[in-house]
Amino acid sequence: SYIKINGEEYGTLPDELKDIININLDVDLNQIKIKDKYIYIIKKNNKKMIAIGDLYLDYLTLRFLEDFLDYLA
Repeated sequence: SYIKINGEEYGTLPDELKDIININLDVDLNQIKIKDKYIYIIKKNNKKMIAIGDLYLDYLTLRFLEDFLDYLA
């Protein structure tokens, strides 16, 4: 699993996804599946989260994470 929140990185980014993580997508909420990994891009106001993992997250969970960004410094 890998998470990047406002420039801080947690976990290990899979080598095959290093090029994709640097693409600057202008989206507020997006879910992408590449091979067996799910990539989530969540943006709210000036905060951005990118998460990569094996689990599929449903829409309500993504909305919760979007609201959670408000509580992060």
